[in-house]
Amino acid sequence: MSKNTKIVAITAATLILIVAALALLSRGYVAERKALQESGGFLVTAGGESHTVTIADLEKLNPRGITANYKPNLIAATQRQFTGVPLAALLSYLGIDYSAARSASFSASDGYGSAAPIADALDPDNCFIVFEESGKPLGARESGGLGPYMVVFANDRFSQRWCKYLLEITIN
Repeated sequence: MSKNTKIVAITAATLILIVAALALLSRGYVAERKALQESGGFLVTAGGESHTVTIADLEKLNPRGITANYKPNLIAATQRQFTGVPLAALLSYLGIDYSAARSASFSASDGYGSAAPIADALDPDNCFIVFEESGKPLGARESGGLGPYMVVFANDRFSQRWCKYLLEITIN
């Protein structure tokens, strides 16, 4: 076996061990977030504190209907009707001080994440946490749904910053 082959083999083995260790370490984190979602909630984290949010919390915030462009990959955009609350209203309800924040990031149960500048995320006519489409619950990923919660940017023509299967919002 040549020296280069040994180096490649050792490097590959090391990388496999690192990936396995990281998977083991994150397994609990992912399982905890997934259990939260299955119980009907998601997290909002800011300033080192986490708040659990449920549908009951969102319903207290006078949800409203919004119309937004939904454009999945390779399919023409369509106008869809959702019910939800502005992220700014949710943060105020939770007592979160976002005055020093620069961005909001959104994490999903399928591993997807998106982010937005705080000005976009706090726009009460743009960034919404939605839980219904056309008057019906979004449904879970396992049943072919988009939720139970989803972040929708109403002004996003191509729905690129949307985050379905919402697990956590982090205010940075």
